[in-house]
Amino acid sequence: MKRSLLLLALVAFVWACATSTKQEEKQNSTPINYQALGDSITNIAQKTFLGALMKVLSQKGTVEAINFCNLHALSLADSLSRQYQCTIQRLSDRYRNPADRPDANDSTILAEFHATKAMGKLPEPRLVTTSDQVIYYKPIVIGMPTCLQCHGNPTSDIAPATLAVIREKYPQDKAVEYQQGDLRGMWKITFRKN
Repeated sequence: MKRSLLLLALVAFVWACATSTKQEEKQNSTPINYQALGDSITNIAQKTFLGALMKVLSQKGTVEAINFCNLHALSLADSLSRQYQCTIQRLSDRYRNPADRPDANDSTILAEFHATKAMGKLPEPRLVTTSDQVIYYKPIVIGMPTCLQCHGNPTSDIAPATLAVIREKYPQDKAVEYQQGDLRGMWKITFRKN
């Protein structure tokens, strides 16, 4: 009888451990919602960039804002990339910094975003999945008149001193002639699959 109870207790213990392990595996294998994660990271990145930029703009003006972007935009993206364990980029076919130029695959997505915007619609974020990564793309739209101080019409929106610094820092600049509401580019967040 003791032996039967001991055997029954052992079977119950093994079953409980197996059930617990299966539940832990199920919890650990919960799929990642890359759409929600991409939305969250781009919102944080946008707030971080705009917050820092607006602070410089309000305290020091547009010339210093150009200098700030030149020196700190990529390092802010790198810092956030490390924090969120992904790669964060801002890409545009009309880039200011050549590091923001899209590759062929990115250009295809950006062209689709432009086509959607040309039809009067705001493009929806997209996910592209490969064997080893998930890429989240989200459109960036010129949302404030303040943006035009550096990205607007060079003869009417951008002050001459600001334009001179843009041309000095970015001799191949293509990031002008925008109007409010224009598609400026897109966020690209690359997640490595585990």
